[in-house]
Amino acid sequence: MTQTEARGAGRPVLLAFSGGLDTSCCVPWLKEQTGQEVVTVTIDTGGIDAEAASALAERSAALGAARHVMLDARPQFFTDVIRFLIFGNVRRGATYPLCVGAERILQA
Repeated sequence: MTQTEARGAGRPVLLAFSGGLDTSCCVPWLKEQTGQEVVTVTIDTGGIDAEAASALAERSAALGAARHVMLDARPQFFTDVIRFLIFGNVRRGATYPLCVGAERILQA
């Protein structure tokens, strides 16, 4: 057993999970490669309704994840990110509001 394996023994692997192709492929791959349980985590920064949240949890389970966690980061996303983009009138190419991808900071 390697030192890395010993450190992670018995602890689940956390996977930032969107339910898309890439993260969906990661669930079974991580289980196989690490021998650990995989826990999927989705950070809700807005736009995930109850139906979408349920679909993410179902997809996660179907892929073999031990469990799925949905974290509500909407208030923090507005307070820490969006309001500054609005106040600064930040725009990509001087036209498009620069908020796409801004949630990556909270997700990380």
